[in-house]
Amino acid sequence: MATMLLDFDSQGDVILLVGNRPDDGTTEATSGSKFLSIVNMGVSMSTVKLKVSSKKLIASSPCFEAMLDGSHKEAQELRDSGTTEINLCGPEDDPEAMIIIMGILHGTGSDIKPPNTTNLFLLEKIVDLTDKYQCHAVVLNSARQWADKLYNLEGLPTTLNPDLLSWLWISWVLGLQSHFQTLSAVAMRTTIGPMSLTDESIKVPERVVTQMNDKRRWAFSQLEQAADQLLEDLMKQNCPLPSTDDRSDDENLGLYLTKCAILGYSSAQFQKLKISDVDGSSVAAIQEAVGNLYDFDPNYNYYRKYQSSRTREDFVSLLQQCPQWNLKKRLQEVLDGLDNMTLGLDYETLRPPHLDATHPPGISV
Repeated sequence: MATMLLDFDSQGDVILLVGNRPDDGTTEATSGSKFLSIVNMGVSMSTVKLKVSSKKLIASSPCFEAMLDGSHKEAQELRDSGTTEINLCGPEDDPEAMIIIMGILHGTGSDIKPPNTTNLFLLEKIVDLTDKYQCHAVVLNSARQWADKLYNLEGLPTTLNPDLLSWLWISWVLGLQSHFQTLSAVAMRTTIGPMSLTDESIKVPERVVTQMNDKRRWAFSQLEQAADQLLEDLMKQNCPLPSTDDRSDDENLGLYLTKCAILGYSSAQFQKLKISDVDGSSVAAIQEAVGNLYDFDPNYNYYRKYQSSRTREDFVSLLQQCPQWNLKKRLQEVLDGLDNMTLGLDYETLRPPHLDATHPPGISV
């Protein structure tokens, strides 16, 4: 099968061979601008040749500048013969994504859209190549527009999955600060165990993953401290009984037995909630389990063994006088504080080098 040659510049002096299929020596030529319409239709391909301008490449990409204006063999060949070919066959060198990027670099890509506009896979490939060849300054604005359209159509993932990892990478490279904060919070809340520093599906830098794991451990520690403090209060009687001036001995005994019941119930639930299991649980799983905790019923059954003459309403009334004894309430207060603003990472401390004062982060809603 012939390899298609796309002519982005009729005076072009560089041929980019993009893809993983061996060149069979034959070509089928068409103009770059014409072929962009084929890309927009979603036609897939394995290998293409792109006829492009060395001046455009050098002006747009430090990587191509090093290849074509330095000591590399391609640069020497370009100086000697006026033309050269560069073979781009890495696993991330996607032909469709490279065609779109070359269209932008050569001024033919102002109306280019990724196929179907909902194709997260292709948008990620475009971001991969933008970052690999460091052509952020030229591609960034278009990529941000496509990301905004995709977000408006589908929103952001709400659990840790491949799409979330793709979005996390895209938002970090493109400087979508609020998306990055939200996605990092969702990842920390839903991941079971810490995120791996060696997982190849996680493309953000190690410093981002490390901060997410550190903040996740902090969230677990907040929950554990709240549970530990309740148990300590109950055992050391640091939660005093309400005033006994207008309460009978029977009622005071009821409160004391209620406290004992809560201590037993809370101790058992503390183990079931896996608040200390940083490596085998998630904040989201704990939040669901806390939502299923009883406020009163198990404690009331214990209480009735000693206060058979009292009704459940009597017990609830006594317990409501000591809300600080409520394990569910204590943990829920901590969980309510673990929102996206609290858990999400601060983009400004993790922003990539290409987003400096000249090319600031984007504003996303």
